[in-house]
Amino acid sequence: MIFRRYRWVLLLVFIAFAFESGCAANKSRHQQWMSHDAGPGPLAPLPENMKDFFAEHEVTIQWGERSRTFRAVLQYRDHTLDLIVLGPMEQPVVRIYQKGDEVGVERLVQGALPFEPEYILADVQKAFFRWDDANDGDDHAGRGTYQSLTWTETRNGARVQRREFQREDLPQDLPLRVEYTYEQDDAMPSHVQLENTWFGYTLTIRTLRWSFLP
Repeated sequence: MIFRRYRWVLLLVFIAFAFESGCAANKSRHQQWMSHDAGPGPLAPLPENMKDFFAEHEVTIQWGERSRTFRAVLQYRDHTLDLIVLGPMEQPVVRIYQKGDEVGVERLVQGALPFEPEYILADVQKAFFRWDDANDGDDHAGRGTYQSLTWTETRNGARVQRREFQREDLPQDLPLRVEYTYEQDDAMPSHVQLENTWFGYTLTIRTLRWSFLP
């Protein structure tokens, strides 16, 4: 979720470093609050009313002065969420999936993965899942709690404009923020920016193409 060995090795090393930089290697002011042992926070079950869709994204992760970019395919179909990370030759490197409460990983290259799939899925959920059952056609500002996670959301009709997530094990001045930008009447945001202060990185997700599935 092939191509030459050194390329996928570099990609896996990059993903591991990028997603774990805030846990161990990152020397930001947030390090005292979060460690790898704290985990990514709770994963919610898949929403029952989510429409089947396919999307290809360009993802840029930035931590400190560094940044890396890769492509990923996100698909929800038949009550299963699939996230496929693509390598430099746009070939699948690893598939991470969620079905109900089950989370798994399928390695499409040899070797153990240097990261936990729950960390990636936690960001996917915060960026793309519905966190309430509000009417899609209504402007809406909502707030709710799921296990140890509290969220707030601002909507404009069917479009989410902004989200913030708080963890009960962290101070209130350390939210995870998500901002959305749309083009024309698209239902899928053209850009998503996720600032994860818990682990000290920012994700910028650009939608390359997407569609609802029949």
